Amino acid sequence: MAVEYNISDVRVDVSTCPVNATSGEYDDLVIAASVVRRFYIWFVFAFGFPGNTISAIVVTRMCQQRLTTSLFYVGLLAVVDNVAIVLKLVENQSQNRRLPMDDTSCRVLFFLGLIFSTYANWILTTLAIERFLVVRYPFKMAVLWTVRKGLVIISCVFVLLCLIHLHLLWTVIHYEGYTCTLTLEGPSFKAWFYVGSFLYAILPASWLFICNILLIIYVRRSATRRRALSENHSTTVATRRFDAQITSILVIVAAVFVILSFPRCVFTAAYAYWNPTSCSIGEARKYFLDVLTSNIADTSHAVNFYLYFLAGKRFRNAYSSIIREVSSRKRTQITTSVSKYVTSL
Repeated sequence: MAVEYNISDVRVDVSTCPVNATSGEYDDLVIAASVVRRFYIWFVFAFGFPGNTISAIVVTRMCQQRLTTSLFYVGLLAVVDNVAIVLKLVENQSQNRRLPMDDTSCRVLFFLGLIFSTYANWILTTLAIERFLVVRYPFKMAVLWTVRKGLVIISCVFVLLCLIHLHLLWTVIHYEGYTCTLTLEGPSFKAWFYVGSFLYAILPASWLFICNILLIIYVRRSATRRRALSENHSTTVATRRFDAQITSILVIVAAVFVILSFPRCVFTAAYAYWNPTSCSIGEARKYFLDVLTSNIADTSHAVNFYLYFLAGKRFRNAYSSIIREVSSRKRTQITTSVSKYVTSL
């Protein structure tokens, strides 16, 4: 069995299996996995790229009114999610269309693809930690975690991820001219697989799950006390409401991320212990689940805008304001054009 190590998963090449060595179920599973690999990324792109673009625009408008660390992270997450989607689409098309590639292009694509996919998850994790600390220490966070400090923290996370994945700039080569492959084998590959999966899904999902539980507990505990302390201060009340809405949105986004990442975490945990024989049904099932769980996890890059819109009243208001402003400009332009045309007659 020939194995290709790609950005998202492990790919099985069934062409090495002897004739009549595979059953109908084996072929069906491999075909189904190939269809998912070929087309699912387009679904993610169609829904995710426009949504993330709108999110970045709306959050930028909201930041003009009040810049906070949370809004900065949400805007950054939208941009990074779009970069991750585009890189995954390029990697997908390089295989499907058999685009000519060399070692350098493979290394850059592999490195950036993993970095930005993982970075998006850690931005969300950092946002969850920041929200928990805001709820836990509401009167200290304005000093402890400013926008500038938040920028430094998230920049350090990016640099750390780059250092961890730096080996990809020399351990990746091109395979058959269009597919990127790792030169690591055996224990070295397993170590890389687990470190990459741990950073991409398992650790962020675990942190988000813990932060969500703690957020819910402390929000309930502190709601009455904070309301009593701030009931006579309108500015504080507005701030509290804004923070509460950001926190509720984060809880929903984090919960969806955990749900989408959980299958990938389970598969990763079982990967080393599931060793089917070549050309067996077990091999096809492992390949199919690898592709399926990887693509489900990638969906997390595409859903945030729709979650913001459903859960965030302030986000919906900002979005509606932008739509009304754009519509008003278009009507004004049309009216002006018609007036000029009538005048010219």
